[in-house]
Amino acid sequence: MKKLLLLATCLFFTTGCQDTPSSQLKEGEICDLTKIELAVDETYNVFMMLNEEFKNETLTLELSNQDIILMDADLGIIQGKQLGETTLTIKSSEYVQKIPISVLSDEYMNEHFVVDKGRLFQKTAVFYGDSITDSHPSRRPGYEQYKDLSYYPEIIQQEAMLKQHFNLSYSGATAAYCPSIVNIGGSTVLGFNQVKNSQEEAQKSDYAFILIGTNDFMRCVPLGTIEDDPQVFEDATTFTGSLNYMYKTLLSYNPKIRIVAILIPFATWGQDTNAAYAPGYGTSRDEYNAKILEIVEKYHFISIPTMDLWDATNWQEYIYDGIHPIKLGHETLAKRILNEI
Repeated sequence: MKKLLLLATCLFFTTGCQDTPSSQLKEGEICDLTKIELAVDETYNVFMMLNEEFKNETLTLELSNQDIILMDADLGIIQGKQLGETTLTIKSSEYVQKIPISVLSDEYMNEHFVVDKGRLFQKTAVFYGDSITDSHPSRRPGYEQYKDLSYYPEIIQQEAMLKQHFNLSYSGATAAYCPSIVNIGGSTVLGFNQVKNSQEEAQKSDYAFILIGTNDFMRCVPLGTIEDDPQVFEDATTFTGSLNYMYKTLLSYNPKIRIVAILIPFATWGQDTNAAYAPGYGTSRDEYNAKILEIVEKYHFISIPTMDLWDATNWQEYIYDGIHPIKLGHETLAKRILNEI
């Protein structure tokens, strides 16, 4: 715990005693929080969720039950100690806010946790995906709008003050084995192999973010079923089967990792039906998103919707070329992942 807290010394929040009695303080939203849920041993930085007007204030933090939570009040970091409930009271010079805290089982938290800056603070994350996530300079679209652009993993790194992140995504990747993709970029670009070859990164990570499926839709990869269970990439011929492998393999590398599925966002690019190599493919992004949700439900993790972030009426502001996010697109995607919109 002490080692974790020392990492937070770069924050500039202070705490101290207040002269104003609690009874005279007005109720106010000091933090953008209505509740905090966390697992035993999980840390959460409350100060990362402070509203702007309170970031330079002197604050005090108090717990109603210190048996449930460990707290460093100077740094605003709490840690689950044992299952149970308590209340965190935060006071400024004029306001007070009471936030209920629940320490819950790992099984419950895996399915119900909320991604935000407080939860991701000083955590490590790994990102898998295609060109929407791949920020490598040599694989970006050739337009001026994509030069020197911060992609959403980098924005999350900065905003949430991640300890570290790995971006293993690759432009053009499908989740599944797709002959036309393999012939162009080799088998390592597949989502299947991005995960297979990432044991070291997965073992170091607290969170895995997966945004993949755009190319599976465009290349007419068969949807498959939840029972598909490939063991080698040549057999990973369906979208659902490949996702099944990715989740199963990540958990074999790191049983404690939390997996976040980011759903496929709106794009104007359609399908290349000439690329179809087998029957059973979907004809809309929604069908592929539905398969992602089936996998999320099977493994009891969470998903983040994206189809509403931009649409046919305003896409030029977010995805200049019709599919790849530009500055506003990546900023908007990062805000959605961090539960800010």
